[in-house]
Amino acid sequence: MNDPIRTANAFLTSFSHTFQVTYATKSVDLAPLRGVDYRGTGYTPTDLEFGVIDTAPEEALYVLQTAIGAEELKVTLNVFHEEEEPVQDLFGPYQEFGFEMLYTSPVLKVDLPAPFEVAPVDIRMVTRTEDVAFANATLAEDDGRLAESVLVSSTVRDLITVMDEQVVASTEITLAADSMGYISKMYTLPDYRRRGIAAALLNRAHEEMLGAGRSASILAPSYMARNYYQRFGYAPAVYFSVLTRNFG
Repeated sequence: MNDPIRTANAFLTSFSHTFQVTYATKSVDLAPLRGVDYRGTGYTPTDLEFGVIDTAPEEALYVLQTAIGAEELKVTLNVFHEEEEPVQDLFGPYQEFGFEMLYTSPVLKVDLPAPFEVAPVDIRMVTRTEDVAFANATLAEDDGRLAESVLVSSTVRDLITVMDEQVVASTEITLAADSMGYISKMYTLPDYRRRGIAAALLNRAHEEMLGAGRSASILAPSYMARNYYQRFGYAPAVYFSVLTRNFG
């Protein structure tokens, strides 16, 4: 049974924790807003990012304005809603306050177990510094590159696929939410796509989640990847719209 608010909270917890581990960001709790402070980490798209879950726009904006004051900051809001097309009552106040809406995306979810047939692929858990270096020798800087900080985390795990004596794909899962595992990224080198490698990684990610006691898997794929995950049983559980504004 789908519970949009529960899924939104699991996604926000997982998303924030992933960045905390991989980028050394700080978690920010401005109840009822929760988010991430990226300042000083080298992550430049925004300074602060918050999730807005089951909160009236007026309350969220009051809390945000009180906390920011006169600081010069770029702020991003992820406003969660149950329907794909949000009503104007939800976004009107944000737009009047100067926020620009960028796009709307679903959080996809599948209940576990969700078995499917996969190709025999050499998949390994990243556990050593040497594993990270081996992976980063071939993976792209932004899309698949691994962080050594994951090695000391009990809740973020990296999986890699080895083929032709090199790492050709990786995925990262987060187990920070009690009931749901989160797939933060899935990357395959272009020359190795359409060989079933991503499907094998996805299946292994599901197995890791099940082994850790999670009953569902969630992710927020790019627009181009949505249909791919839906082939494996993923379906929209909740939506979030991304809004941004420069303060100061």
